[in-house]
Amino acid sequence: MKTFRLLIATAIATAFGQSAFAAGQASTQFSVGVNLTTACTVITGDEGAAVSINYNAFQTTDGTGSTSPKVSCTRGLAPTSIQFDGTNGTTSAASNTSITGEGVLAGLRYTLAASMPSVAGGSTATAGAGGTGGSNGTPDTYTFTVDVTVSLGQAGATSGSSSHNRTLLINY
Repeated sequence: MKTFRLLIATAIATAFGQSAFAAGQASTQFSVGVNLTTACTVITGDEGAAVSINYNAFQTTDGTGSTSPKVSCTRGLAPTSIQFDGTNGTTSAASNTSITGEGVLAGLRYTLAASMPSVAGGSTATAGAGGTGGSNGTPDTYTFTVDVTVSLGQAGATSGSSSHNRTLLINY
């Protein structure tokens, strides 16, 4: 008797369950929008290393060093000009090809030189099937090279270490 009741209950549940699902389908449409604010940002860890130059008074060769900061940008958004700050020295006007600047440390004149960067193009985001398997896009990455030169033959004013911060301004 218990088996008979179980079979009848299963048959009723199956019959009503199937007809409830087969009754129809409702749907709605909605809009998905994104409002993107483009940007460039210095890559953390790739800000550019400090440039330290050892120089002896009246040195017969230039003292040189360089640093290579990296910047990530929204794909297709490229730096349009670069310049150095004038806080601890002088700078040329912004340029779309190269810039120079100067400063003085320990009585030694140094020059700065940089040019528009090399670029590593990013990748486009892709959507996966069924909400899985897609990939996020990656940014365009720009690598700048800043060369620092202390010209030969300078006397200097004081002995010891001296430093100050300079800023590479990147306009986009």
